[in-house]
This record gives sequence, C-alpha cells and structure tokens, in this order.
Amino acid sequence: DLGNISLYDVGVDRFDGGINVAAGGLRVHRDKRHSDWVTKVCFYSDHNIMVSSSLDGTLKIGELERRARFSRQLGEDKNAKGGGHSAKKGVYNFDWSNTFKVLASCGLERTIPLWNPYTRSGKPLTTLQGHNASVQSVAINDDHFQLISCSVDKYIKVWDLRNYKCLQTLVDKTHYRPENRISACVYDPVRGQLLSGTTQLKAWPMVKLAKRTVESGHEHPLCAALYNHNFHQVVSGDESAQVCVWDVETGEMVFHFAELHASKMTAMAFDEAGRRLITGGNDGTVRMWN
Repeated sequence: DLGNISLYDVGVDRFDGGINVAAGGLRVHRDKRHSDWVTKVCFYSDHNIMVSSSLDGTLKIGELERRARFSRQLGEDKNAKGGGHSAKKGVYNFDWSNTFKVLASCGLERTIPLWNPYTRSGKPLTTLQGHNASVQSVAINDDHFQLISCSVDKYIKVWDLRNYKCLQTLVDKTHYRPENRISACVYDPVRGQLLSGTTQLKAWPMVKLAKRTVESGHEHPLCAALYNHNFHQVVSGDESAQVCVWDVETGEMVFHFAELHASKMTAMAFDEAGRRLITGGNDGTVRMWN
C-alpha cells in the first residue's frame, strides 16, 4: 500500500533461521514506483517490460530489475503538481493487446484510455466512453479484436478495437450479497464466452461478427430486409425488383433472383410459416414466391 513493487525468486530453496522460504520465495529486489496503493503488476516476456498500475493515477512501464527512475509513466500522479489527466483519479486494472500494440487501462473514471507504450506522450491514443460508473476491469480478446470492460454497476461492454465502437452491452441484474458487484471477468476462448465472477460464476453469450461480403448484391435502393427464422437467412429486396438471400453466419450471398415485378418493388413480407415470400409493386400487383 506504499507504492512498492517487490521481485521474488521463487526458484530458491534455502533455510533462513530454520524456516524454509522456498514456498514464499526470496525477495531479490524492491523498488518504490508509485505514491499510492499498487493495484496490479504484470510482466510481458515478449517485450521484456513490467507494467504496474496504482491508485495514484499512473501506469508505470519499465524493465523488471531496473529502478523506478528508469521507468516511464503514463497518466498523471495525483500527488504531483501540474496538469491533470484522464487517469488521474486512480487506475484499477489494465491489459495489453499484442495485436494492436496498445495498453488499455481503467479506474475511478468512467472511461477506458488506450495507450501507446512506445511513445513518450503523456496522453492516450483514444478514450472509450460509454460506462456510467467507474470501470473496474478490462480484458483483451485479441482473437476477435475485442476489448471487454466491466464497471462497478455490473454493466459489461464489448468493444471493437478496430473502430473503437461498442458492440454489445450486458447487464447483470442479479442482486448479490454481501457485495452487490462483479469481482472478476475473464474471456474463455475455447467456448467463446465471457465468464463473470461474484459469489458464483456466470457465462455470458458473445456477439458473433459476420464477415462482410465483397459482393454488394444490390445496385438500387432497398425497399425491405427481412430475417427468416426457419433458414437463418436475411432476404433483401430493392426497387429494381431484385431479391438477394444472405447467410447470417458468413455474410455471404447465397443466391439472388431478379425481375420479380415489371415495375418498382415497394414492399416485402413472409407468410406466417416463413416459407413464402410476398412482394408488392407500385403498380398495385402482389406476388407470392416459394
């Protein structure tokens, strides 16, 4: 709680005063990197850097065994004199995206700054906004280019790191005791689901992004787009009386047919069973298709 970070050698096995310290490890290094409680520390072996966060509102990046004076700082220390920063109210958590080479952090603020650790600029690349309460955890899902954030009001948001837009919002409406909050979140890449931890584990469905097709399909304005529950397909029609059928999972066009009407097509609908397509034109004609 004093801002110190300690490095232990857990591979040693020696006796100190008759007490075996192999289980606890031998402290070989201690350094004061922060001015307040350290909330998280993580070593990234691919880049040989150690990242730490603190309630003093900073992220520190440096080599594992080098002193604090050799580390770089992201954010502004709340005890330091000078200007403010988006992380100045304290940092709870962070995570690294190896695909986009950015560091995402969260804390008492309702925003999620994304940092470039390779630059010495004290400002984030961008800031994700959407939460209405303090954000307590972030997790990167590099396989699907996503960032997952969880706030203290039990709202979970999934963000697209390619365009910084929110893809999905999940709300845990269950009331927990003794603390009504989500204490941990982790993404399960094997099952493709998000797990949240309170007094129990809960699995959440994740949105699946369909691949955008390279085929436009339509060259005229659309008059309707319908989803067919029986075949899990989307049927779209345009004013030139052309209809395209799309696979929801892949985003690819399955087939299309044209010249359903001699005039402009203005309306489409499925019958009650979802087996027939009904179309209408501006000449007053209505036609049914299997």
